[in-house]
Amino acid sequence: MKILAIACSFIVLAGVAFSLTLPAPKKKIEFKNGQSFANCGRVPAACERSGKDAIRGCHPWHAKVTRTGRKSTCDGTLISKRAIITRAQCLFNLLDLFRPSDIQVTLGAFNISDPNESTRQTVRAKALIPHPNREDFCIICFENDIGIIILEENALTLNEHVSPICLWDAEFNPRTFANTVGEAAAWDPKGKLVRNALEVVAYDGQCYQKYNDAVKPLTSFCFRHVRTTDTACTIETGAGFVVKKDGRSYLRGLLDIFENEPLIVKGKDRGFCSSTVKNYIAEDLADYIDWIIDNVPDVSRK
Repeated sequence: MKILAIACSFIVLAGVAFSLTLPAPKKKIEFKNGQSFANCGRVPAACERSGKDAIRGCHPWHAKVTRTGRKSTCDGTLISKRAIITRAQCLFNLLDLFRPSDIQVTLGAFNISDPNESTRQTVRAKALIPHPNREDFCIICFENDIGIIILEENALTLNEHVSPICLWDAEFNPRTFANTVGEAAAWDPKGKLVRNALEVVAYDGQCYQKYNDAVKPLTSFCFRHVRTTDTACTIETGAGFVVKKDGRSYLRGLLDIFENEPLIVKGKDRGFCSSTVKNYIAEDLADYIDWIIDNVPDVSRK
């Protein structure tokens, strides 16, 4: 399911100063074994030199979530041997939650268009857990649109091509998070895995002013595409906002929606890298980390 824009209008009164009160930082989570999952977030050293073209094995947590017999898809992120994080809307048919058997997850795919790729594993869901406070048809709500896909205990074989990312384990501080550079993986139109360089927008920026109360620090955040020759121009809803720290990769956010400008104007695709579309929305893991831990069977705090 490609990220689609919603034609909404946000009015900012001329001459009225915009102010955003930042909440106090949220304390870090102490995980049982020091990390959210053993050996999480580790990739080969060569991945640090990766440009826009992803290197095989550098995003082993990146998942494709599909409904059986349908073309619409979302991306997701493997956070343990049994759990994938994605958007809640990817688990629903309008108001009805899909049956777990209707949802399948593919991991280890470098070329998503090649069904015979030897590194990929495709499994069906055992359970679907949308956030209990998700609001149906709330088109300007950038919160609670998060869901967990639970797999059978031994559905996956973890290896260099399929392994979990770490959940964020430091303080959740909006003041230090602003201007953080992260990345998100995606499959381009030809099916090849690519990476996007992303940057968190400062909390006094235009994006927050436009969305006003709809974007709330520690619940959601604005980010922009970093326009360099080393970053791709493809993105999918549900993908993870990944931050690298101390030699590991951490999931810090969930890509939500494009800014309220259409991507296709007069038949021309303006695209993710278009200079006319600047800011995007992601949900911040800060508000959901406790709920995630409580609902994932193989992740636990101290």
